[in-house]
Amino acid sequence: MREVFFGRRKVEKEFSKLDSYTQKRVAKAIEEIRENPQVGILLTGDLAGYFKYKFGKFRAVYSYDEEKIMIVALDTRDDVYDEIKRYIREVGKIQVSAKKAVDD
Repeated sequence: MREVFFGRRKVEKEFSKLDSYTQKRVAKAIEEIRENPQVGILLTGDLAGYFKYKFGKFRAVYSYDEEKIMIVALDTRDDVYDEIKRYIREVGKIQVSAKKAVDD
């Protein structure tokens, strides 16, 4: 089974600030992604190469390879796409091969 990790420290921090109920929902969504990474919808345009997974009002944006799944954004629908696009413009795309969270 693939290893799952947060690709940005900001995502780790935001996850830790969520209430326990929401953390459980996020954990369940991540487990569903781990079981079948293709469950998400492939994004296009500036976010080509990433997938989105919708659960409730939240979205997880991620990419994966044969060994790892990297969650690069986790937020409400209203904020997640603008946030990750801004990050990509400033820093560039995060590669799954990073293996650990990058600073933001």
